Amino acid sequence: MKEVRLRYPAHAIANSEFKDQISVCQEAVLMASVSRHYEKNTIVYVLQLTLAEGMTIEDIDRVPWFRLIEVIGEEIVGGRVLVTALVENSHGLLKLGRDIWNAVVAPGSSIGVSGANIIVRGTPAGCSAMVKGFQSWNPNGTVSVVRLTEQEGSDFAGLTEHQMHAFSTAWRLGYYERPRKCTLADVAAEIGVSRATISGHLGAVENTAHRRLAARLGLRDDGTL
Repeated sequence: MKEVRLRYPAHAIANSEFKDQISVCQEAVLMASVSRHYEKNTIVYVLQLTLAEGMTIEDIDRVPWFRLIEVIGEEIVGGRVLVTALVENSHGLLKLGRDIWNAVVAPGSSIGVSGANIIVRGTPAGCSAMVKGFQSWNPNGTVSVVRLTEQEGSDFAGLTEHQMHAFSTAWRLGYYERPRKCTLADVAAEIGVSRATISGHLGAVENTAHRRLAARLGLRDDGTL
């Protein structure tokens, strides 16, 4: 897996549409991505928001592309209100990742008054596509590259691009929702392969996900601690 970091200076953010965001939230840090709504082109994030002076939780909805769903925690740090919240984001930049299934914007990414630090993780091709998208939005950023290994916890490691593409398509079509919005045959038709091929790809992804979750929980192969 590859990691790319895009850094934008403070003036690049202040002179962009994000001036509306930093006027309310001095800094927004991505903690986790929860879900993507493809029809509305929105993503629900867990964000850590440092509110600007004089702002309250109710002001979060003043950011044009934010919709506050739930406040998870609130504290005062350095005289500022620090809010951890579930927020729906509808910013146009989300369109960059809509069709890039082999790279993601990773937790730790931030946008604030001191600039922006965007962390992208994925395959080399996916990272390249994501960087090109961000640079088309604003070319005033710098890019650094870090190569990560499977031992460093890559969620992509061990999976082929075909397997990741199959999972991304299945997720987008609603195969993993309950109740399911599509069948394996629908996913296969979308990609243009057989149902058996899709079944094999998704089986590999699910097996990998289960093994990694078990490892993080400290479980052995026999299911015991």
